[in-house]
This record gives sequence, structure tokens and C-alpha cells, in this order.
Amino acid sequence: IGSIVIFTMVMMFISFRAMENQSGYDLPHDYGTNSETRLVTNMLAARYSHKDKLFKRGSAQNQALDWILYDDPMTSRLVSDLRSVGFDYALTGRYVLAVLWFSTSGENWKRSGSWLTGADACDWFGVLCIDGEAHTISLGNNNMIGTIPEEMKYLHVLAELTLNNNFLEGSLPHSLGELYHLDVSSNDIQSSLPAVFWTNAFIMQTMDLSNNNFMGTIPTEIGLVTNASYMNLAGNNLRGSIPAELEKLTKLETFSLESNELTGTIPSNIGALLKMKQLDLGHNEFVGTIPTGLSDLTNLEVLTMQQNSLTGTLPKRFGLDHKDMISLNLNDNALTGRIPYDLHFMQSLQTLDLSYNKFSGSISNEFVFFQDLRFL
Repeated sequence: IGSIVIFTMVMMFISFRAMENQSGYDLPHDYGTNSETRLVTNMLAARYSHKDKLFKRGSAQNQALDWILYDDPMTSRLVSDLRSVGFDYALTGRYVLAVLWFSTSGENWKRSGSWLTGADACDWFGVLCIDGEAHTISLGNNNMIGTIPEEMKYLHVLAELTLNNNFLEGSLPHSLGELYHLDVSSNDIQSSLPAVFWTNAFIMQTMDLSNNNFMGTIPTEIGLVTNASYMNLAGNNLRGSIPAELEKLTKLETFSLESNELTGTIPSNIGALLKMKQLDLGHNEFVGTIPTGLSDLTNLEVLTMQQNSLTGTLPKRFGLDHKDMISLNLNDNALTGRIPYDLHFMQSLQTLDLSYNKFSGSISNEFVFFQDLRFL
């Protein structure tokens, strides 16, 4: 392995020397005037940004390139390191973060301490590093306007990205599925969630894509995200049914599909998600009965299925199997039968909403003794 690493470093060193001595991309005159600008420009064009974007005046990539070449006080030192060892992740990181800045109107951010200054990129607001490379970027609620650039995939150790509550649009780069934590909730991202995104997300632990404009169906590849404990897809335009492969996400504790356009029945194998604590399926177009598999989810604390077209009765022993539940919302369906007496075993309930159904019979007097009940 050591020999392979040494060989790779040598080859990178040779390739960067070649980039310094020749212009392999028919560089515009501004970028070929000296060896330093040739080296940086050729490296970025060869490895990180397509030349059509890099040399297009006004593009985020072109603005980032100009900043690196002409305004960044760190460039000369980083280029010196590049010439010495053949690679410099600090230079790459500064370029990618600069692309993010220009792609999202960085001049309008609420908070931007030290961005695009001579400070180490690890000291820029919202950036946390491990061994000098960006590991966590947290820029939520920061008035970011624009799109998330594809170049983010070149932050090789990036594991956590939080960009919630901004004004981001466009599509979601598929490479972001490779993170451990992704939160782009409450933006205006408009794209599908294709199979490649879910395939990349096999290490994802927490994912919040809620309150955007994601569209299309949920592919079967969702079953590959087996490390996820939190997944929120609420408030989008997803349609179709819930794939049966969801049963493979056995680490899920919170799962929300609320407020989409989903149809079909709720999969019976949902009972395989034994760690589930919060399940939100309300405001969709689900039909059929409440699956008996829900009785296996004894850790459930919150269950919302309101405003669907569910029929039939509540599963037997529902109250006995969910004694620790704190919120149950089944309103505005077409459920029938008597309200089970065993619901009075759910002594931890704070919210119980069974309104606008077709239940018959009386409500147990036991509910008056529920000390935590706030809504009935």
C-alpha cells in the first residue's frame, strides 16, 4: 500500500509539473501570462470545473478562479506547496468554497465572517475542519440565494452539510448523498431524487430534504440507505407508493413523508422498523387499512396519518402495544368501528385526534385521568 501511495504522489507531481509548463486547455490570455496562473488554472480545469464554466465570464466558477488568482493572499504560498509536493488540498478547498460563495450570493449572506479573506478556510464562518480540510459546513438561515454547485463533491472529507432555511433552488447534486448528514430543508430545490442519489447515500445517517419541491417517485434504492436513523421528506411533491424496500432501513427512528402526493397502501412490512419513534404519513392520498405491522413498533411515540383515505378499524391491541405513545393523529380518514377500549392504556398521551372519521360507540371515561393529555 505504501508503494502505491508513493507512486500516486509521484505521478501527481509529474502531472502538475506538466500543467505548469504547458497550457493544455487553450487558456484565455489572462490566465496564461505566468507559470503560477497557468499551473492553478490548468489544475482547476483538468480536475475540478469544466472549462466552459471556468472561463465563462460571470459564472461562479470564473469568479472563484479570479479570486484565487488575483485577490487571495494565500495563493502564492499554496502554489509553492503545490510545486513542492504535487498537490495541495487547501488550495482546492478554498476554490470550492469560493464557488459556493459566488453560487449563493455570498455578498448577501447574513453571516460570512472571514470568507474570501486571507484567513485559513478552516476559520471561515460555518466551516469546521479535520486535518486542514472542510469536514462540516453549517450555513443554515443565512440568506443564501442561488444553487448548490457540483464542485462540492471535491471537498473530499466533507461529512456534514447544513444549508436549511435559505433560498436555494435548482437541483440537488447527487454527490451530496455521500455525506453522513445532509440538511437542505426549507429551500426551493426543484428536482427528482433519482436512484443514483440513494445509491450514493448508503452511509447517510441523517437526511432532511423537507419543504422543498422535490418531485417524482421514491425509487426502490431507498432500501440502500441502511445507516439512516432520521429521514425527513415531508412537504414536497413526491408521488407514487412507498417502496417495500423501506423495510431494510432498520435503524430508522424518525421518518416523515407528510404533505406529499403519495398513493397506494401503507406497506405491511413497515413493522420491520422496530426502532421507529416518530412516523409521519399524514396529508397524502394513502388508501387501505392501517397495517397490523404497526403493532410491532412498540417504541413509537408519535404517529400521524391524518388526511388520507384510510379505511377499516384500528389494529387489535393498539393501545396495549403503544403504551409510551405521546401523540396519535388519525383525523380526516374513513376509519370505522368502535374506538378500542385499550387506548386507555396509553397513559403518556398528550395529543389524541380521531376526529372526522366514522367511529361508533362511546369514548372511555378513562381519558379524563390522562394527566398529560392536552388535546382530545
